[in-house]
Amino acid sequence: MRSHLAWTLLAASLLLGSTPALAAWPHNAGINTPVVTATNNNAQAVSVTSDGAGGTIVTWSDQRGTGGLGDIYVHHLTASGGVDAAWPVNGRGVCTAANYQVTPVIVSDGSGGAIIAWVDYRPGATSDIYAHHVLASGVVDPAWPVDGRAVCAATGDQLRAQIASDGAGGAIVAWDDQRSGGFLDTYAHHVLSTGAVDPAWPVNGLAVCTAANDQNFVALVSDGAGGAVVSWMDARTSPFDIYAQHVRAGGTADPNWTANGIAVCTAANIQQQLAMVSDGSGGAVVTWADFRTGGNNDIYAQHVLAGGTVDFGWPADGRALCTAAGNQTVPAIVSDGAGGAIVAWDDRRNAGIGDIYAQHVLAAGAVDGAWPVDGRAVCSASADQTVPSVASDGSGGAVIAWADQRNGSSNIDVFAAHVSGAGALDTAWPANGAAVSTATGNQQVPAIVSDAAGGGIVTFVDMRAGLFALYAQRVARYGVLGTPEPVIASVKDVPGDQGGRVKLSWDASWLDTDPSPVVDHYWIFRSVPPAAVAAAIRNGVAVRLVSAAVRAVSEDPLGATSGWHVTPSLFATQYATGTVYWEYLASQNALHIVSGYSYLATTTGDSTGAYNPSTQFMVVAWNAGGTQYWSSPAAGGYSVDNLPPFTPSMLIGNFQPNATHLHWQPNGEADFANYRLYRGTSPGFTPSPGNLVSSPPDTGYADAGAIGFYYKLSAVDAHGNESGFALLTPASTAEVSGATLALALAAPAPNPASGSVMLRITLPTTDRADLAIHDVSGRRVRTVLTGVHGPGEHAVRWDGRDDAGHALAPGLYFVRLETAGRVLTQRIARLE
Repeated sequence: MRSHLAWTLLAASLLLGSTPALAAWPHNAGINTPVVTATNNNAQAVSVTSDGAGGTIVTWSDQRGTGGLGDIYVHHLTASGGVDAAWPVNGRGVCTAANYQVTPVIVSDGSGGAIIAWVDYRPGATSDIYAHHVLASGVVDPAWPVDGRAVCAATGDQLRAQIASDGAGGAIVAWDDQRSGGFLDTYAHHVLSTGAVDPAWPVNGLAVCTAANDQNFVALVSDGAGGAVVSWMDARTSPFDIYAQHVRAGGTADPNWTANGIAVCTAANIQQQLAMVSDGSGGAVVTWADFRTGGNNDIYAQHVLAGGTVDFGWPADGRALCTAAGNQTVPAIVSDGAGGAIVAWDDRRNAGIGDIYAQHVLAAGAVDGAWPVDGRAVCSASADQTVPSVASDGSGGAVIAWADQRNGSSNIDVFAAHVSGAGALDTAWPANGAAVSTATGNQQVPAIVSDAAGGGIVTFVDMRAGLFALYAQRVARYGVLGTPEPVIASVKDVPGDQGGRVKLSWDASWLDTDPSPVVDHYWIFRSVPPAAVAAAIRNGVAVRLVSAAVRAVSEDPLGATSGWHVTPSLFATQYATGTVYWEYLASQNALHIVSGYSYLATTTGDSTGAYNPSTQFMVVAWNAGGTQYWSSPAAGGYSVDNLPPFTPSMLIGNFQPNATHLHWQPNGEADFANYRLYRGTSPGFTPSPGNLVSSPPDTGYADAGAIGFYYKLSAVDAHGNESGFALLTPASTAEVSGATLALALAAPAPNPASGSVMLRITLPTTDRADLAIHDVSGRRVRTVLTGVHGPGEHAVRWDGRDDAGHALAPGLYFVRLETAGRVLTQRIARLE
């Protein structure tokens, strides 16, 4: 039995000619991945959501086939890099109805697909709100109407739709609504995963706010219970303030909230450009650009509680995140995972030149004291940096992308940076941000989603070919472009062996083979079965629990301090499907001249006809200083014992009264399990379960009853492999009437021993025999054989363990045979 906690280093060999991972993200900022380059697509109004597996689903308004009007398209970018080959080239048309469809918004369906809502002008003079569902396969959901479900087709215009998940595969959609005449109101509706609008809600939507004057520029987030918190700019007392309302899953406004919404901020002058994020407790954190001073816009935020009030721990009319000189506008917000939020914005304190700043507001309402007053300068490079988009790093910090003019106003590029939850700029990233796209022409309006590994995928409108197109780029942990992670190419059984091994092959990180290689070595990890994890924890082995998403740069989720990997230790990664526990196996130095590697890895169990355990592996690439790492996705494989035991030898038999006594030489395979003895009436009979006589573990058997049968004997290993058959015919079976065998206990072999030992006894008659191992104090530690056995030689293998399955310590032990009132002993020495 192999120890799940033993670090057995095997020789790693080169996998010559290994094929690199297909469709990997480019790692050149001048190349990027094209999402849509169709002629005259004029892609605009881009919206993105996570696919839940480290990739992104992107939607846009597309003019390729409408004579200058817009349709709605969608495409999928996988975590491994590249547009999803299962989806149509240049994207899936979600709606190509008459007239034009604009400003789509998107949210995950929780199953790898997405729900998209948009403003639709198919009626002609006015606009409605429609929605549609695209499946993870890239197919538009056939259960929904062609060209989408009408969410609201009321009179007047319905504008600026926004969307949030209902947590059940459907979505809550909110919009600005002009059905009442000249002023805009706020409405919302629920579209089910089936494609129907929720019949419990009012037809054409619930009136969230119909107060005087305009309510517009709506935003919303899920409440975690099938409803949503909705916020909007409100001119009921002019100029615009910020209000919010809670819409319940049943299609009613929350009666605990003030009718027509609670006042989030009613400070002087205009509050605008609002954005919001869930607080994780049914409420929301709202941020906006605030003109209350009358001189310039500042950035404020407020916490709206699930109970229908603003958080009294926060200042009335909001917490000032930045009141520096100049304008601060277009805030973008992401949760910190602890009830607070990180907000990024376009900042003009530097003589009117746009920079990117960010600030952290805590759940309690205070600005994080670890962050600078008025925000952290994320990028203050020359010229303008504008339009920030923000994604969580999974560890309380954020990855921020923006449009950047440092290389000239006629050649706008996209850059990104990482700021930790503690307010520090990630020094592993280039100062003032990593270049995400520096292709010719303009790249602008970036939208980022988390890659679930400490980086992000950025989608942007691109004019490198002179026409509007969509491109995307992954910026990974430490600001590295592309796919720096090694990718496991295969986990294959080693043929022609006794099992317990697979050939693990992986494609090198591009940081290994780059002209200036960064990756210095790889660590190989193996999953640990739950039973072994429980046993390890009982024995005091440390378990380090880390998220599958990478945490702050200062964190070392593998515990890679000096000597860690030679200390018994496990760590766990949490995935959507559950927790996987890992143990270190080996290290492989990077060679910088090959595209892939392989390693003969031990598994934690072999596949049999009744049991098919997969062993998972993970390969981690490390830089020379051991401070930066990139983990491969986990991949599993199966090992198989391909070799049956040898056919048993020297099968002999003798007739005694009322029984045939059979004996044979023992098999010596380490994985031997037992024998199978079959009985037939002719030499050509076929062994089967129907003629199986017994499955003895030792080398003798007495078949009671009539004599004169044919016998076939095989050996079976622990994985169910059966050997060939030894044959015993009646003519080869001797008749014994008065012959007598001598009682004997043979010397153990080998002796001394560090592994298993063969023990042999000879019984003169059928009798009870007890064979056991005793320590030097006389205490019985293992019963090896017991019960009634027939005359002749019997052999049994002892694995060096006690009755509880624990390996016995090195030292002197005694083998003791008790039978027919006699006791025989032999000494055996156990080695380390």
